[in-house]
Amino acid sequence: MKSFLQDPPGFLERTFSNQGNQPLETLETLETNLLDKRPSNFEDCVIWARLLWQDLYSNTLTQLLSNFPRDHVTSTGSEF
Repeated sequence: MKSFLQDPPGFLERTFSNQGNQPLETLETLETNLLDKRPSNFEDCVIWARLLWQDLYSNTLTQLLSNFPRDHVTSTGSEF
């Protein structure tokens, strides 16, 4: 978001130079954070930050651990 707010044309140029769905995902994230879920006060900022942390770190790591448990091995038998 900081990059977009500081240099919107440059941000868009860099975004659209990416491959596949990445430009769309980036713009959707930007829309969500600047328009749809924009915090309006300090309490909202804390709630927004906590939910973002939950999504980016906790949920992602939990999913990875579920898909690849500690005893998971590759097809060649190596530890993952």
